[in-house]
Amino acid sequence: MAKRGNGEGSIVHRKDGRWMAQVTIGRDPATGKLIRRTFYGKTRQAVASKVAQAAADLKQGRPIAESKTSFGDWLMHWLDLYARRKSVGTFETYESSIKTYIVPALGHIPLRDLRPRDLQQFYSNMLAFGAVRRAGGLSPGTVHLMHVIIHAALRQAVRDDLLSRNVADAAIPPQPLRHELTPPSLAEMEQLLSVARDHRLYGLYLLYWTTGARRGELLGLRWADLDLQSGMMYLKRQLNRRSAGLKFGELKTAHSRRSVPLAAVAVEALHEHRTGQDQEKRLLGEAYIDEDLVFATPDGKPLDPANVLRGFKLLLKKAGLPPRRLHDLRHAFATLLLQRGENPKVVQALLGHSSVVTTLQIYDHLMPGLTEKAVDQLNETFTAIASKGKSETGLQ
Repeated sequence: MAKRGNGEGSIVHRKDGRWMAQVTIGRDPATGKLIRRTFYGKTRQAVASKVAQAAADLKQGRPIAESKTSFGDWLMHWLDLYARRKSVGTFETYESSIKTYIVPALGHIPLRDLRPRDLQQFYSNMLAFGAVRRAGGLSPGTVHLMHVIIHAALRQAVRDDLLSRNVADAAIPPQPLRHELTPPSLAEMEQLLSVARDHRLYGLYLLYWTTGARRGELLGLRWADLDLQSGMMYLKRQLNRRSAGLKFGELKTAHSRRSVPLAAVAVEALHEHRTGQDQEKRLLGEAYIDEDLVFATPDGKPLDPANVLRGFKLLLKKAGLPPRRLHDLRHAFATLLLQRGENPKVVQALLGHSSVVTTLQIYDHLMPGLTEKAVDQLNETFTAIASKGKSETGLQ
């Protein structure tokens, strides 16, 4: 039988060795029943401290969470109830991070007892030796994402009156490393395209560079989304690899749904690509799976993004060029526009960024040179106007 601690009121010593206390915080307005919160601890002092904190919170009108609600339980509840509003890809990333890293390390801590130091230690551990499939730690970007997840889950706990504050506000997460963009030069692109000219997916790689579209957007492109006569491409969906396999889905934001003009060389390459695809259809006959995809496997199925990247790397090697990401072709497109003085707002629209601020943040390393170029172009106008005013006043 549990023993009550002398002089400690409702604090009792349990058979399992822990100390426990119950605090009445009011009545349920619907049923009239008393609402109690239970607190546990390894020592009587620890429980007494929690009871005192609960009394202070109650006096100040702050919410009081039950000790039995663990951070792990809350994370799983939040994931299922709130995070499902995110895109499929984002949800799967959140789910993987929570189940693989956060819950194993922090899930046992009662929600109310989670402290900034717990989060800080967790971030340090993840950076030092958090990797699962290899030795070493996780990248600052990956750990920062975990902070984003934790912060969002705790913010919802505050909104649901389970916590009085978000302890993640006081934690300092690592900042993702920022890599300066080094998109391929015009000379490198000429070298790459000359090698890729006879490749089955030449049109795909050319479109990456001449439209700045994302990989998933081009792999989800249908012939119905192209108007080759007017030279326009309409991006409406994307292809991604999910836990359930390759899936077509909506673009992430409304800004991602956009119209992009096609360069003449891209239109020509697409015509050639369609001719080759028609030949594949005739060869396979009924075995061809026609989903109207512009870029597909020889039998019409969606292209695996990993295989497309693998083919791209082989082309780079064949061209004698350093390793690059496919995404670097998107950066090359944006860089060309900005270096030619295009308005960043136009570049934002073509890239499908949600805000021009995003565009400027990604390509701000180009801004100093562009600013100087703009002033140089205005210099002639300034000089002409100033000189005219000077001559009219008779000043020498």
